[in-house]
Amino acid sequence: MPDQASWIINPQSDSPLFTILPPELRNHIFQLALTAYEDPTRRYKQSACYFRPGYTCAHKIDTALLATCRLIYSETATIPASINEHVSWYYRPPPDISKNEIPLGTSPASLIRRRNLRTIHLFAQQYWLEGANGGFAGFTGLWNFAQPTRLLITIRHTDWWWWEVEAPLALDPKQEGRPSSEKHSRALGPFEPESWGSEFRKIEGLERFELELETVESKRHELDAIVDRAKGWKFFLGDGHVLLLNRSKTRRAGWVGESLNAHSRDWIAGEMLEEEEEDDEEEQSATNTEQAVMTDSPDETLAAGSSATPEEESHVLAHVTIPTDDDTTIPYFGVENGTPACIPQAQDDSPQKAPSTAKERLKAAGVVFDEAASVQGLPEERTWTYYIVKLTWEAHQQVPMLMMSVCITFAPTFYTAAIYITLAKIVRYLGPEYARFRPSLYYWIFIPADIFSLVLQAVGGALSSTSEGGSDAAVDVSITGLAFQVFVICVFIALAIDYAWRYRKGQRVIPRTIPLSKKFKRFVLFLSISILFILIRCIYRIDELSDGYDGPLIHNEGLFIALEGV
Repeated sequence: MPDQASWIINPQSDSPLFTILPPELRNHIFQLALTAYEDPTRRYKQSACYFRPGYTCAHKIDTALLATCRLIYSETATIPASINEHVSWYYRPPPDISKNEIPLGTSPASLIRRRNLRTIHLFAQQYWLEGANGGFAGFTGLWNFAQPTRLLITIRHTDWWWWEVEAPLALDPKQEGRPSSEKHSRALGPFEPESWGSEFRKIEGLERFELELETVESKRHELDAIVDRAKGWKFFLGDGHVLLLNRSKTRRAGWVGESLNAHSRDWIAGEMLEEEEEDDEEEQSATNTEQAVMTDSPDETLAAGSSATPEEESHVLAHVTIPTDDDTTIPYFGVENGTPACIPQAQDDSPQKAPSTAKERLKAAGVVFDEAASVQGLPEERTWTYYIVKLTWEAHQQVPMLMMSVCITFAPTFYTAAIYITLAKIVRYLGPEYARFRPSLYYWIFIPADIFSLVLQAVGGALSSTSEGGSDAAVDVSITGLAFQVFVICVFIALAIDYAWRYRKGQRVIPRTIPLSKKFKRFVLFLSISILFILIRCIYRIDELSDGYDGPLIHNEGLFIALEGV
């Protein structure tokens, strides 16, 4: 057993690193030194299924710093695990990785790594993700052994179900087992018991979940359809938090990789070959046209195709195309009085040629390409153009969200109740004889009606929270309450307008002895504007919830601030 004195840490009083630099700056330097990087001496094969942006080479962490001295080790031992991604491959990992699982050993090093893991990155085949008796379900069952704050799952083009035969893409966190590309779960539908989305209930402490989906450009529309449905996905954690999609952090990218997979089989899409043949035909046609119009000299053109007299020949313009370096042509028109003349042609308003290659199509759609990872020097028929979409869900507490929803629901009721009582007092002041019923009935009728609509909205909100967003009935009840509130406000406005008309008509017969002041008129004007604003807000709430709590309108921050906040 080592002597206890051997464990004493030298304070390194003579080292400027510890005596001059503050701990914050020193820790930043240590983080930069211990960040993983791609080792160019261990480059992966371009044809391998694990070759992709960020993984063109084996990753390496220079941990020699930890062996410098005990003081540095005490400050840096947890940094490699906390700042770097811990990557697991399911399946077909790089050759330098057997199977990179979460460290579950009982050694001090494993315990330190496990306790300080912050980011886990899973390269998951779809059948592993959706497997009920293992796969992702087994992974989440081990979550308590390490509780990172960020989880990233990547599904590559070769990870989808039956990608070899171009099977349609389908992904659904609410369906158990392999999902159907034709049958999709409702945005408010519940999670099936053994679906991979329900496994998030075993997870605690997660702050961010990222899902990276990749396919070839020819299947971009299928992936975009999945991404559009993913806008309504919510994942509920075991600690009471809920993961909601942050649409502003959605990223799209592309890269070009070799079309040979790990088994050296060439999976060339048929449409790529067809596009190449069409391009060859267009190039050949352009070459023939150019050769037909080109001649050795303008004089030969005139002689071959013109019937003009020698006097007229000097003024005849023969069209010749002159090729340029950028594969375009300049209209050149013969000679005039023996001098070559270039006459500018009217600007061509014909539509631009559509992008012909997969890469051009993605760039035209605004996709940013990773040129560093893209293969170079291969013909197009030997490459694949990949399309990647990365989605980000962030954790939110359900209780504050419920409080916000309750406050938004309750707020108009107090305003409308005040307006009902105010109108009753105005009727008493101006003359109850012009009203169709006693003034007190304004608030005895409309306030209970508003409370009833409020109860319906509260019941809808409660059903939504207890079902975790998985009940269509909850939305229907909330919309019913809002619709009833709109109806009540419309009836109230109609009665107020009726009273104003009857009062004005009565004043023509028996005018008031004391005219109404300007302050009172302004008060009535702003009271009318306020009830109209409340009506507009309630109509907006109906439209907002028409697509459920995950519809597009409910995520429009500008409208929410204008119609809910203001």
